[in-house]
Amino acid sequence: MSVTISHSTPTAEVSIIAQKQGAAIIPTSSFVASFKPEPNSEYMISPVSVDPSLSIDSGSAVAVTGGIDAYSSVNISLGVQPFNNTANSMSGFIYTFSGFHVENIEDFSVGDFVVFNASIDPIHDSYKSKLYKADTSSMDRGATTNIFILKVINAGGISVMHKGFHDYELLDSIIEEWIPGQTLYSNNEGLSINPPTASSSWIRSVGFCVPNIDDKKRIWFEPDSTYIKRA
Repeated sequence: MSVTISHSTPTAEVSIIAQKQGAAIIPTSSFVASFKPEPNSEYMISPVSVDPSLSIDSGSAVAVTGGIDAYSSVNISLGVQPFNNTANSMSGFIYTFSGFHVENIEDFSVGDFVVFNASIDPIHDSYKSKLYKADTSSMDRGATTNIFILKVINAGGISVMHKGFHDYELLDSIIEEWIPGQTLYSNNEGLSINPPTASSSWIRSVGFCVPNIDDKKRIWFEPDSTYIKRA
């Protein structure tokens, strides 16, 4: 048995059309075995709408910048600084010494004018300092050294202030005489609107009397770094 295989010229052809929708290129339809890609700008660039906006709320402004990645928001302060912010900033002048040992603690009370002196006594090892009541008749007790107001004192330690407001009761004798607006001077262990007059006494302004409606001897405490000794 024999098999005869022969060929002849084709009389018909099949054309395949390929087209991908939603792509960056669109094939060209053709009755050929390949296609030529053509760019389509509608898919190559996708426009983005940017809608900047600005809002101000509670004294701060936040800008939405659309496609720009901002590092952080920008705060804008308007008007007068709120009182609570002022109070918080003033707290930076109050220093707390936890575990500070105070000898004869019963002799001290809140509002006293105090100074620190160096101490080598082992009982003061933590801070190597001893607390004294200020006495500006002595050079190392406040005449020429820093003076503080005692704000807190207990077995756990102390807090002192070297600058800020402080209220005394009207009958408190630590301020001999209080008149609104008058300069206050250190006077031995207290304050007075009258500087010391005795010979060889030290004169140092420490603040002034602040007017108020609270029936207090309110003072602004800020000891001057300048001190004068009477002849």
